[in-house]
This record gives sequence, C-alpha cells and structure tokens, in this order.
Amino acid sequence: MSVLDEIIDGLGVDAQNQQSIDRANSDEIDKYSKIKEECRYDFEKFCRTFLGEQFSSTWSTFHYDLVKSLEDMIFNHKSEETKNVRAAPRGHAKSTFVSFAFPLWCICYGYKQTIIIISCSAEMASLFLTRIRTELEFNELIIKVFGKLQGASKWNNSEILTSTDIYCVGKGAGQQMRGLNLKSRPDLVIIDDLESEESVATDTQRAKLDKWFSSAVMKMGSPNCDFFFIGTVLSYDSLLYKLLTLPTYSMWQRKIYRAVIKFSTSTLWLEWEEKMTDLSDSDPYKTAKNFYLEHKEEMLEGTEVLWEAQRENMYLHLMETRLQDEEAFNSEFQNDPQTENCRVFKEEWLLENTYEYPPNIKRVYGAVDPSCGKNRKADTSAIIILGEGEDNYIYVLEASVKVRRVEEIIADMERIIGKYYSLLEGFVVETNQFQSFFATTVQQHFIDLGMYVNWIEITHGANDKKERRINSMIPKIKNGYIKFNKSHVMLWRQMKNYPKDRDDGVDCLEMALRPLLQSRNNTLCFGSLNTDVSLIHERRSDRVVREIKKNFGINV
Repeated sequence: MSVLDEIIDGLGVDAQNQQSIDRANSDEIDKYSKIKEECRYDFEKFCRTFLGEQFSSTWSTFHYDLVKSLEDMIFNHKSEETKNVRAAPRGHAKSTFVSFAFPLWCICYGYKQTIIIISCSAEMASLFLTRIRTELEFNELIIKVFGKLQGASKWNNSEILTSTDIYCVGKGAGQQMRGLNLKSRPDLVIIDDLESEESVATDTQRAKLDKWFSSAVMKMGSPNCDFFFIGTVLSYDSLLYKLLTLPTYSMWQRKIYRAVIKFSTSTLWLEWEEKMTDLSDSDPYKTAKNFYLEHKEEMLEGTEVLWEAQRENMYLHLMETRLQDEEAFNSEFQNDPQTENCRVFKEEWLLENTYEYPPNIKRVYGAVDPSCGKNRKADTSAIIILGEGEDNYIYVLEASVKVRRVEEIIADMERIIGKYYSLLEGFVVETNQFQSFFATTVQQHFIDLGMYVNWIEITHGANDKKERRINSMIPKIKNGYIKFNKSHVMLWRQMKNYPKDRDDGVDCLEMALRPLLQSRNNTLCFGSLNTDVSLIHERRSDRVVREIKKNFGINV
C-alpha cells in the first residue's frame, strides 16, 4: 500500500471516530434534553432526578400535597397573586421541599425572576440560599442539563444573581425590605418558620411582627406574586395561627398538618408510660421498648401518622417525644400549642354539653364586648345571648364573635336583640374608658329605634381581674349547666383555647351569665321547680318594665 493510501485510510478512521464522537455527543444532548423536558412540568420528578439523595425516602401524603400546591401556583395562576399557608410538624422535610427544592426548580426553568426567602433570622434564610447556591455550583447533572447558572456579580450567602438574570435573596424577620435594588418586584415570596419562641412571647413582639408582615412583606410583591408561608404553630396568638384560622384571612389557601393523625385508644400505652418512667428499673427504656414490641399490634391498632416511612416505629418515636414534653410536642408536632391537661375549659366538657335545638326559652340575657380601644386590627368583638330553658339549663343561643367595625357591631346588635326582644330581660354593656362612649352611643341608637332595652352597665375596676371572672364559670360548665352549640365556631375555639387564644367571646359569655344567675335570687337549681314558672316570669317581666321606666326617667 502506498503512502497516499495509508494517509487516506487514516483519514477515514479519524472521520469514523469523529462521527462516533458526534453521535455520542448527540445522544448525550438528547438524553439531557429529555431529562429537562420530563422534569419541566413535574416537580416530583425534578426532586428525585436532580436531588435524589435528599429525596430518597418514601414520601407521605403531606409531601404530595405540597408538590401539588406548588405546581398549581406555577401552572394555574400565572397572571394572578396567590397566597398559601401551611402548618406542618417539625422534622417532616417541609423546608427541604418549599425553601430549597422549589426555588431551585423555579430558577432552573425560569418560572420566577425575583425570589425572596424569609425566615426567623437572616442566618436561617442564608442557610436556605446556601443550599440552592451549592447545587447550582456543584450539582453535575444540573450543570449538564441547564448549563452553568452561576452568576458573575452577586453570588454569596445572602443573595445570588444567576447567569440567566434570576435574582434570589434571603432575609430575616423584621429586616428592611425596601431598597433591595431589584430589577422587578418579587414574583415569589417564601416565608419559612418566620416565628420563634421569642417573637411570640409578648403582645408587643407579636404586634411588631404582624405590622412588619402586613406593611413590608405583603406589599412588596408583584401583581402576580406567589406567597407561600409554611411553619409550625407556636402560639394561638401567633401570626401563623391567625393566617390559618381567622376569617379575615380567608383569601389564603390554608391547611394544618399533624404528625399524629389518629392516636391509639389502647390502655397499654399507660402501662408503657409507667415502665418508661419507672426509676426503680435500671433500664426503663429497654423494658418499655420490649413491652411495646410484645404488644405492638394491639398498641398500634387504629393509629395513623403523617409520615410513616420517616423511621421505623414512627408512632413509638412520637409517643416518646410527647412523654418528654407534652406541651412542646403538641406545639411542634401537632400544631396545637395547648394540651388538654392545660386547658381551663376542657374540650370534653363542651362536647358533653352540646345541643342542636333548644327547648322553650323562659327568659334571655345578653352582653356585648366591642373590644374598643385595644388598638389591634384583628381583635374580635363578641355579642352573646343566653337563654334559660324550661328545663332550667342555660343555652348559648347566639354567639357572634368576629372582627368588625363599631358600626357593624351596632347593626348586629340591632338584629340579634330584635330577634329576642320579647324575652330579653337585660343586656350588659361595659362602661370602662372608650367602652363608655360605645355604651352611650348604643343606648341612644336603640332609643331612636323605639326599642327600650334594660341596659346593665358594668365597670371593671383594677381589682376586678378578668381571669378570676372567667374562671368563675368553670364549675357551671364542668357540671353541664351551660349548653353550647357547635355552630358557634369562634366561641367554641376561644373556649377551648383559653387563655392562649383571644378571649373576647369567653369574657362576653361571663358578662351575660352574671346577671342571669344573680337575677334568680338564689333560686338557681337544675331540674324541676316547685314554684309556678309562669308566675316567676310574670314577676320578672314586671320588674324589667319598672327598670326600663326608671332608666329613662319615667315615674313608676
């Protein structure tokens, strides 16, 4: 073979090699293009494909719910603002999904242009941003599929600007939100564990955080901004709990998740607890664990936990956590900061004394707590109507507890008092400070309407402690003298959560109850009365007429 032939043959081999390389490169490009398209509309697949080590465990319904909600924000609400809030247990990977993987997905596909991640401190927010930055720098598959997204200018632990011009910044609670030098207003705001034990400890701190959240955070977004707030309920008066429960935040898509969905009813857990706390045993934990393993099937019957696959014997782990600190467990894992043992008014008392339809009512008393002068926008006002039934039990007939303006309170009073006017023997109004002006205004309003109500004015002095007054209802409620209706949702909630929740409805209930009991002149009993009820009611009616005339300067 001549030298020329050898050169030609060599060139042919090189050409074949180049073709093979080109085909391999093309196959690789096709492979990565396919991965990119497969994950474009599938957040779950993105997590498992690009972040497999961090999402290797079996997911729970909670995680699938999160994925669905996050995808829905991106694909179904592109041209409108959305607000989502979730309460989730500690240790259930909520931050990994919401504050790490989700913004990373949005960055890779350019779904959002300006992303703000807010947490209880700047340091915590920085941790979320650092995780995202690390993946963009060092995750080989992300680099191969999406290219080098690391920016040249802003690239640190507090803010990043990608090569595709997507800006992401981390901020702590209370930090300045204006002047961030943004090209555009944020179109994604993630709020993750915004509150701490310190920030919910006092009224002043809570009010400060509430104001910052409403005036700084919620005003910074673009018209199509997505807000996603996730955390754990630390207090019934916390910002998170308000967003989750108050009717004034009904525009938020909201849901509460609990680590234990259904508790065991087996008494074997009491025996297990005795063994766990037996100090005479040299190894009480081992003894209790063996007892559990021996009776596991019976002890777990009927139970349900949110994330069964998180660890082996998940329910047992949660019961051990609860045993250490029940108050912390209820807050951090159940999003219910108050335990039944700590409740002033036990839920079982309320449940055992509910009614659907009241009997014939003999007489009625009412009260209003307008919450005037407290200077908190989310304060609830309360209007309570109590009726004494023919069976001599007391029925909560009306419990209007909600956030409203003064004129709305008066309008609701007009409607409710009108409904019970013929049976109404007295209506309580406070005359402390600004409430005095409210009482005067209300009384004049009803005179103008031609409705002559027996107003019972009360003034609470410095020694007249609200807590003592409210606690005076404990024996009446415990013994079932007062009947409740489950339709009165806000009152029910405030009764159950007292004293950790707002107490306007509870306080108003006590005010309405007080004159009803006093007017009986020590004849309070439950069961049959020997006295003719009609005569009692007639005498009471006569007395009410005299009181009305006296109040309005009419000679009697």
